[in-house]
Amino acid sequence: MIRFYSFAAALLAALCLPACSSMAGSDTNPDTPGADLPSPKGGPLIDSFTAESSVVFVGTSTQLTAVFTGDRATVDLIGPVQSGGAVDTGSLAKTTTFTLTVQQGADSVQAQLTVQANYQNRVRRLADAPVGQAGNLAMALPDGTAIVMGGNASIFPRVPDSLVTQFFDPSTETFSTGPDLAFSVVAHEFSEAAPLANGSFVIAEGGINTRRRQSQLYDPIARTFSTVGDLNVFHLPPAQATALNDGSVLLTGRPEIFAPKSGHWTRIADMVVNRRGHSATLLNDGTVLIVGGFSCCTPTGEFPTGAAEIFDPVAQTFSLTGSLATPRAVHAATLLVDGRVLITGGIVDQDASTSAAEIFDPSTGEFGPAGNLQFARNAHSAILLTDGRVLIVGGEGSTPLIGVEATEIFDPSSGTFSLGPSVSPAFFTSTATLLANGKVLIFGGQDPFPVSAAFIFE
Repeated sequence: MIRFYSFAAALLAALCLPACSSMAGSDTNPDTPGADLPSPKGGPLIDSFTAESSVVFVGTSTQLTAVFTGDRATVDLIGPVQSGGAVDTGSLAKTTTFTLTVQQGADSVQAQLTVQANYQNRVRRLADAPVGQAGNLAMALPDGTAIVMGGNASIFPRVPDSLVTQFFDPSTETFSTGPDLAFSVVAHEFSEAAPLANGSFVIAEGGINTRRRQSQLYDPIARTFSTVGDLNVFHLPPAQATALNDGSVLLTGRPEIFAPKSGHWTRIADMVVNRRGHSATLLNDGTVLIVGGFSCCTPTGEFPTGAAEIFDPVAQTFSLTGSLATPRAVHAATLLVDGRVLITGGIVDQDASTSAAEIFDPSTGEFGPAGNLQFARNAHSAILLTDGRVLIVGGEGSTPLIGVEATEIFDPSSGTFSLGPSVSPAFFTSTATLLANGKVLIFGGQDPFPVSAAFIFE
């Protein structure tokens, strides 16, 4: 849909008496096509604003063309444009509305054009990476690339975790060697990463082969890793690192907060419920929802808990909220566009996985049913796609250490899960990373040694 907007100079010429043609001011007219607007005294005029394709696939581009009369014109998100000249949108990660502004002296006129970006809902296998990695961490970077880090690398198959990193370039869909980590890390068990406001990120805790209480920082300009302040306490794995709105990072388990300016960790009050293998999700109001996990202790050891609590970053306190209907640990939690939180899968008893899903509503502080996954799984990824749906990928199913091939897609509008494309072969401990272009990189895992397989969901 295209809508045009003009200042009062054009409207006055059409609607006012001659005596009012010199009046100053502005107004909008969203329903009048620009080609029909009069152009008094050579004012700006938009004849057309069109897209070569009004519907594209996520991660692809189209060209926009504006035909207008005026001194200068710009399209937001793109820049200056010339009348009749086509400009490329660049890769579109989601449905995007572009605004064209044409100026003539002090007057201006606007038009809007929406290009819809849809997923193909397919998984495509890429060329393998040079090095296989299992139990690695993965992060999207500000320049649109991604980095996969540490874990067990195929060049050191008998070493539990390594310093290896690799960059992924979505424009070429290839991997290249990255900088060595400051110390080795391993995901799913020990290490956690969280993004920082300046485009860098912090990794809390080392892997098996290093001193556990260390933390390190990635510099996106220098493309290097360096150590920063040590953690104050030892955290039972797996903990959770969550970026807060003030730029700091909350590490839950035995809670600490990382301050990027000082590079130091500060111990804060304990959570209400002692737990590990939980989820921690930043809510729209800046608080953090902490759900489930293994709690300790009973005569038989740990047990999955259904308890949930809220962290208030201003008061730096934890308080209980509603509980899960199905206690679980090593599940996934995803913040939806509407501010609710989707909880999927997890371990419920003696390493058995669940297919049950629940949704937390911050307005009530309660959990409600959200149907069931097609496949029970734990240690999986649940990625919020750019169209508001949730992609469920991988994890461990009913067979220990074997990945789940089927993906699933949760649609919040219908509240249902449907089968997505398969990732075949699937590998346990693979990572899933939402890229800047809207696609999802699925990489690595074990079979039983580290693999270098890479896939794209698009």
